[in-house]
Parts: sequence; C-alpha cells; structure tokens
Amino acid sequence: MSSEKKVNHAVRDRRSDQRSHPVAEAIEEAERGIARVQRALDAHDGDLRALREAISGTLRLTRSLAATVDRIGLYAPSTVPDPAIVGDVVADLRALHGCLTTGAALVDPAVEDVRGLVEGMDRDGGPVPTVPTARTPRTVPAGPGADPGMDPADDFAARWEEWAALGPGPS
Repeated sequence: MSSEKKVNHAVRDRRSDQRSHPVAEAIEEAERGIARVQRALDAHDGDLRALREAISGTLRLTRSLAATVDRIGLYAPSTVPDPAIVGDVVADLRALHGCLTTGAALVDPAVEDVRGLVEGMDRDGGPVPTVPTARTPRTVPAGPGADPGMDPADDFAARWEEWAALGPGPS
C-alpha cells in the first residue's frame, strides 16, 4: 500500500477513543458535500441546467478552496516549527493556490457558454432539453457515489488517465 493510501486510510480509520480535530471534521463534511454533488450530477446526466449548476458551483468551490489554501499558507510560517521545512511548505501551498486560481480562470468561459445556452432556451420559451449521453466507460468506478470505498486520489488518477487518453481537441 502506498504511503498516500496509508495516510488516507489512517484519517478514515480514526479510533472512536480519539477526538478528531475541528479542521479535519470540517474537511470531512466538505468531502461528504462534494460526494452529494457528484451523485446529484450523475442522477441528472444530460440535463443542461444540472451541468450549468455543476460547472458554476465547482468554479465557486475552486475559488473558495484557493482562498483556503492562501489562508493555510499565511498560517503555516507561524505553525511549522522547523525553519528548514517552512519554506518548502509555503512554496508548495503557493503552487497549489496558483493551480486552483488558474484552473478557475480557465473554466470561467465554460460557465458563460453554458449559462448562455440555458438562458437562450429559456428565452425561446421551450424547456432545456435533456440530452441522452454516451459516456466513455470507466475502468474504475467514478467517485464516491459509484464506489463509496474508492479513495479520492485513486478517483482523480482514473479521471486524469481518461482525460489524457482523449488526446488533443480539435484544432
């Protein structure tokens, strides 16, 4: 078992005699909320309004996560007792913050595109059609909704492999 999986299992396998930290409890609550979002999206696959809500909501969550990472970065220097490590921790957090903010900026146009489609259909007076989908079959079940025991890191890796296998988009 990889060290990452050991860490993830250690967090989940907390003994009942150990009190969890309020920060860990808040993170676990957020993870449960995200799992509910994934299940709701799966239940409305092909629904353009569901897609709009999922994209814009994920964008808001990504920006909130970036702000949280920024706050952690401000907190780390006064918390990490080893000056030899604190620089690396802060640099890693800054890199993560940059990835999150860049990712949010890259997705922003998609929010506007989908919002425009939904608003256009609403203006025309017709319902937003539900499009039948032909999903690419996954080699690993997707997300906590499909496999509650699946580790989020494994799920991310599976999704990354699927994305990478798609290759470059149309030119």
